[in-house]
Amino acid sequence: MGSTQLILREQDVVKLACEFLENRDMNIAQIALERESGIINGGLSDDVVFLRQLILDGQWEDCLEFIQPLSQLSSFDINTFQFIIIKHKYLELLCIKNEISDDGHENAVEEVVNLLKQLEPLCPTKEEYSGLCLLLTLPKLTDSPDYRH
Repeated sequence: MGSTQLILREQDVVKLACEFLENRDMNIAQIALERESGIINGGLSDDVVFLRQLILDGQWEDCLEFIQPLSQLSSFDINTFQFIIIKHKYLELLCIKNEISDDGHENAVEEVVNLLKQLEPLCPTKEEYSGLCLLLTLPKLTDSPDYRH
């Protein structure tokens, strides 16, 4: 039997590994590999890659600022985008507020309340807003059935 030789470029191997990680929702590992190798999986523009990195790094205010020029486009729903970003900022703050010392706890609660005020006009439904408010009453975010995973 004859032997078959397979020749792969390094770029193809990295893209294959990135696709594997993406398919298994191992996004942080995928991004780390993309950063280390300089090879981006998919045909994303530099702006989209930059925005994705801001989101993954939790730089919420920078995300909102970066996307602001798109608010002029009628095809871009800025309210939905702002809702998603502010909601994630709110959820992140809920996760860490229990870990903050008593000195910083009051400031964290104040920030959480401020975020809820920002979310109210952006929420798609009153039920969703009520659900976000209800999260304040839980000792941990993972006590909510919606955020157990």
